[in-house]
Amino acid sequence: MSNLGNSTQTVCNRIQLIRNCVDYHKNTNFSDSTLKCKKCQKDHFLENNECKVRQLIVDRCLVYSDITDLCSECENDFYLNETKTLCLPNPIGIVGCSLFSEEDVCILCRSGFYLIDNVCKVVPENKQDVNCKARDSAADCIECNNGFFLQADKTCIGIEVTNCQELANFDSCSVCIEGYGISVVNEKNTCIQLDAIGQCLKRNQTSPYNCDKCNPGYFLEKENTCTFSEAVVGCFEYTDANT
Repeated sequence: MSNLGNSTQTVCNRIQLIRNCVDYHKNTNFSDSTLKCKKCQKDHFLENNECKVRQLIVDRCLVYSDITDLCSECENDFYLNETKTLCLPNPIGIVGCSLFSEEDVCILCRSGFYLIDNVCKVVPENKQDVNCKARDSAADCIECNNGFFLQADKTCIGIEVTNCQELANFDSCSVCIEGYGISVVNEKNTCIQLDAIGQCLKRNQTSPYNCDKCNPGYFLEKENTCTFSEAVVGCFEYTDANT
């Protein structure tokens, strides 16, 4: 978005289309967008920013994984084996179980249930949360679905920060992904894309985002640049030009 006089102009940037991709990582602020594929169309899964055709077709599979060629959830009355390649009939007596370690031992209940004493019980109404992925024996949520953050009160809330590797909260990041740094906006940590420093292997994620370590064969100068050196034959990591 740019300002022309007193008016605001919105600029649409071209993205590189990925075959069979139906959703991309994009935000209102273009600099915060990776433009990588986020989700592939049906019968495909996402791997290394490519949408690959599924080779595994699992009978009775209800939901397939978005990022692997595996099943993630079976139809009612069927459970997923440990390799996630087969949906098998539920053993009698463990209704609501989605993953077994043995024919008569449940290790994970399906959504809306929690596991206690090898029995899947319905989650109490006051603890129900469709965005919860796994619960403990007290029916409290311990893991949320992708795209959601587990709060202190054991509820799941949608994540509002992008390009984050480790969250501090649903709307604040503690560690950004590679190539991004922390920027504090309204007392919340967001991730902004950093300008490249040639031959820099590791960047400091806080302003001024200096280079902390250079690629092998290079040393870090005071000017925050990585310079090639052949002073020591066979040296993998330099501390200065000659050491």
